[in-house]
Amino acid sequence: MRLIFAAFLLIFISTNVFAQGMMWRWGENKRCPLCGEDWDGGYPYYKAVPDQIDRPKNEKWLDLLSEVLSDEELSKKQYDADRKKYNANMPYRMVIPQEENHIIWIKELFDAYGVKPNIRALPVQKSDNLREAYENAMKLEEDLIPKYERLIENAEDKVAQEVLGNILLQTRMHYVMFSHALNMGGMMQMNPMRFKRRAY
Repeated sequence: MRLIFAAFLLIFISTNVFAQGMMWRWGENKRCPLCGEDWDGGYPYYKAVPDQIDRPKNEKWLDLLSEVLSDEELSKKQYDADRKKYNANMPYRMVIPQEENHIIWIKELFDAYGVKPNIRALPVQKSDNLREAYENAMKLEEDLIPKYERLIENAEDKVAQEVLGNILLQTRMHYVMFSHALNMGGMMQMNPMRFKRRAY
């Protein structure tokens, strides 16, 4: 079990350091990205979005960005609901904080463009057991991958390419994590090792 958690820890660290020159700041959701516990001061994440970027000329690109924002908000709601329903900590407590960051970063892109996103409220899917919940999570992550690939390929600014590239990398890792949890079965419901808050 320690080896499994160490692997997830390595995934988290490797997927968050994605570009040089990024600004370090505290996240608004105030939860540890490793164990999911509340932190009074929040936790640090990379801030890569300036206050203003030229609005993309491709309206279809902006529509797709709105679509993935809706999908990310659904993923967070889905994972919150499934974690509580099945009392399953792994990998939800490692994935949910990153999903929250995805939402923040995409909204910051829209703010920088001066565009209001067209967010759709998508329904949470019901499942009868944890296996179905993991399978649904894999489907959510899998569906996002080609959308992020199209966004990155057609992005008109480097900031979007970097931010969305980081999200894509984490999305691929999330798929792997849910796949691994599905294969491990009930072992993934065990509480992760607790970490003391690190002094920055």
